[in-house]
Amino acid sequence: MQWANPATPISRENVLITASLYWFTRTGPAAGDVYWELAHADNPGWGGTSTVPMASSLFYSDPLVRKVLGPTDDSPVLFREHTEGAHSPAS
Repeated sequence: MQWANPATPISRENVLITASLYWFTRTGPAAGDVYWELAHADNPGWGGTSTVPMASSLFYSDPLVRKVLGPTDDSPVLFREHTEGAHSPAS
């Protein structure tokens, strides 16, 4: 499984800069904790279901994100998956 979109490669320098920022500021565990919690939760949502219309776009994302943000049977949703983009699609 790839962690970035092959159409928009990330340079080694950018990966090292980002990793260094998390490492030297000791914020890596806190930043990653939400992903661990969501991956191991029985109900990955943030509370109950809602009848409020909602829209979501996923940009070449991990299946965990699809599980959390994907459409459900009981809520009206506009949902679109994109083949390009990644964690920060505007960058």
